[in-house]
Order: sequence, then C-alpha cells, then structure tokens
Amino acid sequence: MSAKIEDITDKSFDYAIIGGGTAGLALAARLSEDPSKTACVLEAGDPNINDPAILTPASYGSHFGNKQYDWNFATAKQTFCSDRVFPWSRGRGLGGSSSINFKNWSKPPADEIDDWERLGNPGWNWKNFQKYVQRAERFVEPAAELREKANIPLHEGDLGTKGTLPISFPRTFSEVETFLMQTTKNAGIPTAPRPYGGDPNGFFWMINSLDQ
Repeated sequence: MSAKIEDITDKSFDYAIIGGGTAGLALAARLSEDPSKTACVLEAGDPNINDPAILTPASYGSHFGNKQYDWNFATAKQTFCSDRVFPWSRGRGLGGSSSINFKNWSKPPADEIDDWERLGNPGWNWKNFQKYVQRAERFVEPAAELREKANIPLHEGDLGTKGTLPISFPRTFSEVETFLMQTTKNAGIPTAPRPYGGDPNGFFWMINSLDQ
C-alpha cells in the first residue's frame, strides 16, 4: 500500500528503505516475505501506480523531462563536446529509472560482477548474481518463428521461469528491425553470444518486462 508521510509519522517499522527504485523495491519485497516484519519505503516521487503513461509500451520516451516521472538531472560540462551540458534522465517515483527505461530487461557482463569479488567482497560474483536475479524472472519463450526471424540467441539456464516478474520478447518483428540487424552485421558488430548468460558484448534484441 502507498501512503503520504503524514500518515506514517506515528508508526514504527522493522526496516526503513530510502528510495523506491529498482533496488529499494526489490529489497522491500524480499524483507516483507517474512510476515513478522514490516518495511517502509520512503520515495520522494509519486507512486504512479497503474499509471497508463508507464504501463503503455507506446509511451516510450514521453517521460523524459517531465518532472512527474524524471528528475531531469544535468551532466557536468563535457570537455570533448565543446563543454556542452546534457540532460541526464533518472526515474522519479516508485520503480525509479526502471519505470522510464523503455521496459528493457538486461544483464551486465559476468566479468563486471566478478570484479566486485576480486576487489575483496566474497560472494559478490556472477554465479550468485544470476541465482538471485533468476528468482525474480518469469520468462516466456518467444514463438519459434519469431526466434528464428529475429536471430534470438537463448541458452538453457540463462533466464528464470518461476519468478514474479514476467519478461518476454515483443510478439512482432518489423522490417525496420530487420534492416537494423543487417546494418550492425555489415558494420562488423557480432551477435552477442549470451546476452543473458554473462556475455552481452555485441548486438542482440533485448527482453522487455511485458506480461503476455
């Protein structure tokens, strides 16, 4: 449930989480799985629950610069861009930047995650990262025809199928995307070997957080 700050000032909680972005909400969801514990998420933005502007795929990009959804930060002056300052969109509201990121679902290279462990943080490695991310994933495989047409590389075990977050590929694949795929090939950009298994280097179609 969502509430205003004045509604909870006289209440106590076992956990207080600052920020209702992707990390904050995931943490709150896990902590609240214990029915004996309570968690409060403090978010400066609006709840934006059941907001068509966020839930409708065709609204891509409409949030940028809109103060209801975007903090609209500015970068420092960029030396190699003639000292220009650029907008830096960050999600404002529950969901954080995941609410305005075109519904994309991606994973980092395994080496980047393993670097955390190499820096002296035991357990912060790709194997554990995958295990916990897959707990959230409920992946629905694309139709065989779409998979072949879009050259979608999937490997068994790279994506979770029993989590609470539905993820899948869009059901359509347009000529524009066909040309884009051919253009990247002509430019010498290879298809990513395992975009969801730790090797996303190259071109690939990204999974979306869509419930189909």
